[in-house]
Order: sequence, then structure tokens, then C-alpha cells
Amino acid sequence: MSHYVNKYGNDWDDFVDYVLMVHWATPHSITKYSPYLLHGRDMRMPNMEDLTARMGVPEEEPEDQDRVGSHIKTLAERLGEALQVVQRRNKIGRVKQKIQYDKNTKLVTFSEGDYIYLKEMTIGVGKSKKFRNKWRGPYLITRRFSDLNYQIQLKPGKFTTVNVNRMKKCQTPRQGKRH
Repeated sequence: MSHYVNKYGNDWDDFVDYVLMVHWATPHSITKYSPYLLHGRDMRMPNMEDLTARMGVPEEEPEDQDRVGSHIKTLAERLGEALQVVQRRNKIGRVKQKIQYDKNTKLVTFSEGDYIYLKEMTIGVGKSKKFRNKWRGPYLITRRFSDLNYQIQLKPGKFTTVNVNRMKKCQTPRQGKRH
């Protein structure tokens, strides 16, 4: 890389991807296989056909080819088995996470014409999370898409769709609070 960076050496990170690609594609001097072989195949370079004719790759002995080929096949099978195990465990984990989430969740339904408060999920620049009021509103529900998604009116002519998890009921502004 030192041959390609500028005289200040501050653009080296532009060349890291290329250096890594060359490293992964270069066959090891002993095994004659590249590290990219872990993916189960050789790396295809844009000009690989042109280069192989000029490089003159040495022939391997048939016994070595069989042994290495067998190892690669076994490795590919084991990686496939590992992938299946991970996928099964992820599926089981998602089911357990959903069960845990659903324990503390109650489905709240709203109707068109209800007023709600909307939970703000972001904090403005320079504002303290500690002292802010995270509930904005009240806003009017103008449409119900499903049990989970509703359309609310932010101001006259401006609407947005929100998830029920960001909403909580409020009294209609016409009713007001009783003292």
C-alpha cells in the first residue's frame, strides 16, 4: 500500500478494500488455495481468464487434490449444517422473544374521532431528555387502517400514519378536565 498512498499518507484507507481483496484471492504458497475458499468457491476476478494464461499455475499431484477436495467438501457440509442449526435457534429465539413481549402488552383500540397523545421518539439537538415532555397533542384520529395503524391529523390538511405503540388516549378537548 505504501506505493499507492499520497506523500502525506492520509489516504491509505482508500486502498484497504483492494489490498484485502488481493489477500483473499491470493493462493497460499503451501496449500495453493486462497483464504476465500471458506466461501466454498474461488473468488472470481474481473480479469481472471487473462491472468491465468500468463501466470502458468503449477500442476498439483492427484493425491493432494483428492485430499484437499475431500476436506473442502466436508467443510462445506459442516458449514451448511451449522447454518441450519443457527437458523433453527434464531427461529426459536424469535418465538420466545414474542411470547415475552406479549406478556406485558395490551392491545388498545381507538376509533375515528378519538383524540390521542402522540409519543415523540426523537430528542432535538441541544435539548435535554430529562426535562422534555415526550407526549404531544392532542391529535384527532381520522382513519383506522388496522388494530395497529391509524391516521392522525397533525394540523389542518396535514396527516400522518402512526403505530398504536406511540399513542395514548386523551379526553376530547371539548370535554376538558374536571376540577
